[in-house]
Amino acid sequence: MSKPRLYQLVDKTGRGSSPFVWRIRYALLHKGIEYDVVPVRFSDIPRIGNGKFATVPILEREGRFINQSWAIAEWLDVAYPKRPRLFGSPAEFAMVSFFDKWFGTSVMPPMFKSCLAEIFKTIPAEDRKYFRATRERELGESIEVVGSRSSEYVNDLRSALLPLRLTLRRTAYIGGDWPNYADHIVWGCFAAFSPVANCRLLAEDDTLLDWLSRGYELMGGIPCDWALR
Repeated sequence: MSKPRLYQLVDKTGRGSSPFVWRIRYALLHKGIEYDVVPVRFSDIPRIGNGKFATVPILEREGRFINQSWAIAEWLDVAYPKRPRLFGSPAEFAMVSFFDKWFGTSVMPPMFKSCLAEIFKTIPAEDRKYFRATRERELGESIEVVGSRSSEYVNDLRSALLPLRLTLRRTAYIGGDWPNYADHIVWGCFAAFSPVANCRLLAEDDTLLDWLSRGYELMGGIPCDWALR
């Protein structure tokens, strides 16, 4: 059986830039699955597979294509049932699903907005028109206007992470003694956004830094620009 192929969005330097792809990279590592990375840009995505995809991640195995991070995570547990599970029970699946919705509505928006202007600088020239049009339509403001408030969004992000800090006072990972897909969701965002942030996303004394560092170590040492400033 050939290794699966993960299509990863990259910036003009070749760095993986999608938080949703990064969470799948963590999930594949969690399950011990070897895979190949296929770097793509926004303009490449419509040419993948049968041409029906508009976003990444896209995972390909044996000619089958699976799109969207949550669908891929579910599929991995079905396709590789003897490997460590991402969701150990229906109850865990339901709780991580809730966590994903909370994180996606409370934490990801200020994190993304705090880095938006810097992210735009890393977009390949041929994709900038598309990126600007889609993000400004979604946000209802120009990239420059959002970027002018980046420090406010960093403060909003730090405040929004309070429930996570409280949770990790009593447990090593969100998943308990070992990471689960909820941990992957958060680590994926920091892996995607922190290298381009123009300031620290977390304060120097933030208790989340130790947990984040362990996540980066699991990935084999992703550059930790957020920890070096």
